Amino acid sequence: MVWGKKTTVDAEFIAKAAASASVVIMPARTFGPEECVNLCAALRSSHTLTELGASGHAVGERGAHALGELLARADCSLRKLSLGDANFGDAGVLALLDGLAGSPAASLEELDLEFKGLSAACAAPLGQLARALPSLRRLTLARNALGDAAAAALGGGVAASAAPLAHLDVSACDLGEAALASLGAAAR
Repeated sequence: MVWGKKTTVDAEFIAKAAASASVVIMPARTFGPEECVNLCAALRSSHTLTELGASGHAVGERGAHALGELLARADCSLRKLSLGDANFGDAGVLALLDGLAGSPAASLEELDLEFKGLSAACAAPLGQLARALPSLRRLTLARNALGDAAAAALGGGVAASAAPLAHLDVSACDLGEAALASLGAAAR
């Protein structure tokens, strides 16, 4: 349990984050779309942050788009990202993908989208996201209602990515045996 009143991510916090190698935004902090956009703006001139943990925070489409734009920069040092809350959903993935705008520069290695309210309709965009992140090695999609229908689209995207994923977590995604076999075949 977190004690005390909630604090916002302010200019001082953003300045410290831009100078750090790893930042995890705790639940006691208010971190929404505006704070996410401001943090991304500060990180454009910072090349030290390699890990950002903003899971459990409602970054919205604006925040996801800003993170995508940041990741698309050739000078972005971010390698590990977790973001969004259970309402991030398909719209958040689409905004992140739109921010990337097909940039081959993205060097993100790990993306955690566990329990983000993703549906089967998001499988093709998730596959596109895997292709848009050529350095991606770990993708966590656990606890999303992807279902069997998502396996082929997701598998196609994973198979078409520049380099193979070393780890794809689809635990508790309502995937049956045939869907898992399909993903395994795509991974080969």
